[in-house]
Order: sequence, then C-alpha cells, then structure tokens
Amino acid sequence: YADLPDQVLKIQMYKLIIQTLPKVNLAFLKRISHCLNIIFSNTEKNKMNIPNLAICLTPSIFVSKLTNSLQAI
Repeated sequence: YADLPDQVLKIQMYKLIIQTLPKVNLAFLKRISHCLNIIFSNTEKNKMNIPNLAICLTPSIFVSKLTNSLQAI
C-alpha cells in the first residue's frame, strides 16, 4: 500500500489492516507502539529518533523466511 498516491487512502487502508489483525497481534502492536513512543519521547537524552529506532528494531521484528530456514539447519 506504500505506493498508493493518496495519503488519505493509505491511512484508510492501514486502519483496515489493523482492524483485521488477530487480537494477540493487535495487543503486540499496541504494546510495541507504546514502548517506542516512550523511547522516542526521550530523544534529546537517548538520541533515539525515528530513523534510529527503525535501524535498531527492523531486523528484530521483520525476520525473513530465509533467515528462519537457515536457523533451522
């Protein structure tokens, strides 16, 4: 959905996706969002702005199928 030209349409699509998440996934999303918000609110002290948070967390959260397959070997 990132390639949709209309920002309002993008937001509506993401809301729809979030609304269809299983309860456990939605709970995780809420929890991680809350934690990230706390970290980000202290950017002046910890230098963890949005790009830095993304750099640190993306590899941990978004693990590829290939990575999982290699770990199983």
